[in-house]
Amino acid sequence: MFKKHAVLGRKDVDKWVGQGDSLARCELHPEEIIKMECQDHHQLCCHLCVALNHRLCRSISLVEDLARGIPKMADFKQLPTTMSKLTSSLNQVIEDRKMNKNSLQVSGESILAKIKSLRDTLNRLLNELERKTVEQMESVLADLDRSLQKDIDSCKHIISSRH
Repeated sequence: MFKKHAVLGRKDVDKWVGQGDSLARCELHPEEIIKMECQDHHQLCCHLCVALNHRLCRSISLVEDLARGIPKMADFKQLPTTMSKLTSSLNQVIEDRKMNKNSLQVSGESILAKIKSLRDTLNRLLNELERKTVEQMESVLADLDRSLQKDIDSCKHIISSRH
């Protein structure tokens, strides 16, 4: 309906109703301008739509007639205040979301720092475990090596004492 909507300010209210030809073109008949509303079907329509699709409908009104009293309606008069409140609310939502994004980034950086710290601690503990394991292994290997060497020496001594 508002594809070719002419934007007019609050000071131009008198022109709003008179803009019928430039408001919108019918979707079913693009060459025709929407000038009526079928209130039975809640549809905007051109005169061809009325003749072809809404001829049995009881409540068909000119958009111009329906729009005539709009500037005097309380809702219409409250529209600037309502829009101002909505704009203010949306701006607050934007600010809140920006703060949330910043908080999210700070939280993410904090979590990454904790992960790095945990990784450093784990690496330090694994290095210490490796060092102790290697020391124990070298000690066991040295003991076994001494024992084997003792056996070798004993065997050699027995062989040499027999000759």
